[in-house]
Amino acid sequence: MVEMRRQISELKKLEIQRRRVEKKLQFERKQIKSVFDSLNELVNVIDPKTYKILYANKAINALYKKNLVGGTCYKEYYGLESPCEFCANEMLLKERGKTKKSVHFNPLHNTYYNRINKMIKWMDGQYVRFGMLTDITESKRTEKELAVALREREVIMETVSDIIYLFDLNMNLVKWNKKLEMATGLSSDELNGRSVIEFFAGGENRITAIRAIEEVLEKGQVKAEIPLLRKDKKAIPYEWTGALLKDEQENVLGVTGIGRDITERKQAEKELRLNLKKLQKVTEGVIKAMALIVETRDPHTAGHQQRVSRLAKMIAEEMGLPEEQIEAIEVAAAIHDIGKINIPAEILSKPGQITDIEFSLIKTHPLVGYNILKAVEFPWPIAQIVYQHHERINSSGYPSGLSEKDILLEARILAVADVVEAMSSHRPYRPALGINTAMEEISQNKGLLYDSKVADVCIELFTKEGFNF
Repeated sequence: MVEMRRQISELKKLEIQRRRVEKKLQFERKQIKSVFDSLNELVNVIDPKTYKILYANKAINALYKKNLVGGTCYKEYYGLESPCEFCANEMLLKERGKTKKSVHFNPLHNTYYNRINKMIKWMDGQYVRFGMLTDITESKRTEKELAVALREREVIMETVSDIIYLFDLNMNLVKWNKKLEMATGLSSDELNGRSVIEFFAGGENRITAIRAIEEVLEKGQVKAEIPLLRKDKKAIPYEWTGALLKDEQENVLGVTGIGRDITERKQAEKELRLNLKKLQKVTEGVIKAMALIVETRDPHTAGHQQRVSRLAKMIAEEMGLPEEQIEAIEVAAAIHDIGKINIPAEILSKPGQITDIEFSLIKTHPLVGYNILKAVEFPWPIAQIVYQHHERINSSGYPSGLSEKDILLEARILAVADVVEAMSSHRPYRPALGINTAMEEISQNKGLLYDSKVADVCIELFTKEGFNF
């Protein structure tokens, strides 16, 4: 009787302990369920033998809009009548304790998941399949779009006629298109990791290449013409553009850009230069012919225009004017008196004092010269320069009485050179006055009739530089 009571007491204690354990387990299950229900990931537990869903968290029930517990996984998840062909239950049972990771596509929702599966012990001690799925549909879509973009870029790289390149900060080639292989005659293996400097011939070309690399690293972009060295050592004219390649944190990864074959352009430029030289010779011939026409009308001033042209050019050079402006002055000076073709020869070569009427007629030669030259398409304002070469900065000149601000610099230079040559040379109506008198004239009237800077340069040419006609 005593023994029976002791056993009953022990049973009661065991029951109390069982209830405590059960209560604790229920609490832990609720905690685990609460945790799983709070996740955005899809969590489920499946019986690997019957394929029945033993547990499904809120996220997966919400996705399928019903409580999935009790249904079969293949029916509920995929709408199938029998287990999936790709089911991993058997493999997971054989490899208990191992976690299987995979990318999973669900055709019912057109979604991609990162899936984690593992066999775990369930409440009844049996092994069940635990699964957790993370939606990666958006990243997959981005991945596909990126793949398409990369394929498109590859197609573009291989179809463009230009070289496309990428080299790292060690100046080694890391990516390129087929055009580089074709242009250099080098194979893919020969190009991989090749130093950028090796693509250019030694000496000046390599120095230019190094400077271009320094510029792109300093300024972020560059453009340069450097011949590309082929495998057969032949150099091909190329124009290169480059820019820094950076990551999202603005760290420089390397330099990328384009190389363009400019052989045809260089040939065209060469032909253009030859044509320009021919045109220049024709122009020079026309100018000489024009100057000769004037000299035949007035043999007493033969060589005047050429001497004025020489002095005017020297003044312009000493003033540091651009080459184009110097050429304009030289040409305009060589034909500045072309308008005298309209003046009777007897007036031009008259030995005595000319009358007011005759002088008025002579004063028309800048306008006549302008009307002759304005129809000629010079690359400079020759007609305007000739028209203004008798204007004075105090507006006392002719034919328009222009003030300094309205007179071209080229015309102001021509005016000084014209006066100096005319005064130092013989004329039918007077003997030569000499260089000293000419220097006094422009010195006394600089800032009044003549441009001060031009006058000072002219005086210095004669007094210090030893210029002479």
